[in-house]
Amino acid sequence: MLRRWLALFLISLGGVIYMAPSALASQLSVSSTITLVGVVLPGRYVYLDTSGDIQKVIGNTSQNINPTVLNKQNQVVGLSNKVARQYQQLLAGNGGHFQASQTYISDKYNPYILFARWVATNPYFSQKII
Repeated sequence: MLRRWLALFLISLGGVIYMAPSALASQLSVSSTITLVGVVLPGRYVYLDTSGDIQKVIGNTSQNINPTVLNKQNQVVGLSNKVARQYQQLLAGNGGHFQASQTYISDKYNPYILFARWVATNPYFSQKII
């Protein structure tokens, strides 16, 4: 009989010890607040293809700032006259400014223009349209 009470006591004690950390944890509260403030500088990136033509332009600002030019290996390269002319043409084609968080694709890679050119030059479609 004493062994039964002793076993019951040890099991109950084990349960209390096992449950005590979770009960204590629910009673603790953390009231500190961490505030993180960051500043994102305006940037515009011009991505080039393997032939050195503009593939796309990405930026986080609508301001007209000097772009950073990246080659196919994502290495920073200088703004050449060829790229500057293409950039100004793309800029003029979009009303003289780019919107923030928009990706602008050059006509060489624009899927809609590529599709329109394909339809216009495909003999089957050009016969059906005319």
